[in-house]
Amino acid sequence: MGLSNEERLNKMYWAAQGLSEAIRELQPKKDEDLYPDDAKWERLLALGDQVWHQLLGKSCKFHWFIGGALTNPVRRSDSPWAVLIQAQCQNVQEARKNLAFFGSEEIGDASEAECPDPFNEYLSLRGLLRHSGKLGGRRALLIDVYSWAEFMAYGLRRYDDEFVQDFPGLDKMISDIMGALFDLMHKDTAFAKAYVGERVLKAIYGQWNGPMWHALNAVDMHYQLNSFMHPDVSLGDVIDLDKWRISHKDTRQNRLVLALRIAGPGMVGVPIMETLIKETRGLNIREASIRREFTKNKVLHEQQAEDRKAKQDKHTDDYIDRSGQAENITIHGYDYLWED
Repeated sequence: MGLSNEERLNKMYWAAQGLSEAIRELQPKKDEDLYPDDAKWERLLALGDQVWHQLLGKSCKFHWFIGGALTNPVRRSDSPWAVLIQAQCQNVQEARKNLAFFGSEEIGDASEAECPDPFNEYLSLRGLLRHSGKLGGRRALLIDVYSWAEFMAYGLRRYDDEFVQDFPGLDKMISDIMGALFDLMHKDTAFAKAYVGERVLKAIYGQWNGPMWHALNAVDMHYQLNSFMHPDVSLGDVIDLDKWRISHKDTRQNRLVLALRIAGPGMVGVPIMETLIKETRGLNIREASIRREFTKNKVLHEQQAEDRKAKQDKHTDDYIDRSGQAENITIHGYDYLWED
C-alpha cells in the first residue's frame, strides 16, 4: 500500500524536527573550538538553519478566510500543529491501552527487561561512535543527521510526482546535507570501524534474546566490547576481527572466544569468569577455553598497569626536574583499548 501525500508530509515534519535538532546539537559550546575542517562543519551547521524554512515555505498554505492551524479542527496532518497534537493524543491513548492491559504492573516488554538489547544504544553504530575518542559525540550526531535526512528524503521522494516538485528548495537542501556529511565523514575511518565492528558484534550475539545474549549480558560484557573504537586501533585491526570471524566456524565457542579477545584486559576477575562459565553450561563451550582467555586477559591487564605506573613515574620525575617538588600531582591513567 502506498503513502498518501498527507502521510509523506507527516514523515517530513518529524524528520525536520529531528534533523534540525541533531544539527543544532553539533553547534560548538561556549568557549569551545569548532572541529577539524572548520569550513566543512560550518557548511553543515548553516544548512540546519534552512530545514524548517524549506519545508514550511511550501507545506503551510493557510489564508485568512479559512483560518490557521490553531483555529481549525485537527483532522489531517497538514501542519506542524496538527502533527504534534495527533501524536500526543495517540501517545496518551496507547498508554491507556497498556494500563488497561497490564493493570497496575509496570508497562513494558518483560522479555526485553529480562534480556536488554545492547544494540539499542551501546553497541549500535551510534553507540560505538560515541566511544571513538574526542570527537565521538559529534560523530554519533552525524549519524543522527544522516538518518533524519534519509527519513525526510523518503517522505519527499517516495514517488516522482508533483508533490516532489512542490518542494524544490527542500529537495536541494537534502542533497546538500548529504554532500556535507560525505565531506565530513569520508576521511574519518571511525565510521567504517563502527560499521565493521557492529557487524562482528551482531554475529557474536547471534539470535536476539538467545543463549549467547543471556550469557554475555550476565557479565555485562557489552561495556567492554567497544574497545576497538579506541583511536589507537586501526581500521585494519577491526577488519582482521571480521576476517577471523569469517575464517572460523560459526560456533558459540568461537563467538565467545572472539568476544573475550575483543574485551581484552577489560574482562578479568575470578567472579566474572565463574559467572560466565555458569551461564554457558550446556552451550557446547569448553570451560577450559574460557579460563584460558581470562588468563590471557589478566596478563594484558597487568602489563597495562605496569605501563601506566611507568608513565606516571616518568611524569613525576619530569615534574620534579622542572620544579624541585612533586606535591599535589594528579596523573590520569589511560587504559589502552578498553577505557575511553
